[in-house]
Amino acid sequence: MWDLKVKLMEPKMQAAGMPPLTSDERASILEYLEGHAGTE
Repeated sequence: MWDLKVKLMEPKMQAAGMPPLTSDERASILEYLEGHAGTE
């Protein structure tokens, strides 16, 4: 579920002028969310 949420956030991040996430950044974010933010 978090993978989908991050994918949906990426266009908003880019529209705000942020660079695209690298694969390492994406992996770190997903690891954190899965470990600290539950499953929903």
